[in-house]
Amino acid sequence: MTQEQLTAIVFIVGIFLILREFICWYWKQNRIVALLEEIRDRLPQQAGDDGDDAPDEIHERREPHF
Repeated sequence: MTQEQLTAIVFIVGIFLILREFICWYWKQNRIVALLEEIRDRLPQQAGDDGDDAPDEIHERREPHF
């Protein structure tokens, strides 16, 4: 691998990371995730119990399907 190829790869990866951060900021992805986690954590408190009566699948953390 030549120096030019290595420089190009590093440059492209850097641009990708910068654009990814900008897009996440613009669409408020980080804030949305934080709010959803806060809601998830508060639900058992608002229900007045520790959430043990809820079905097990509610307690499982699932990955989003796109």
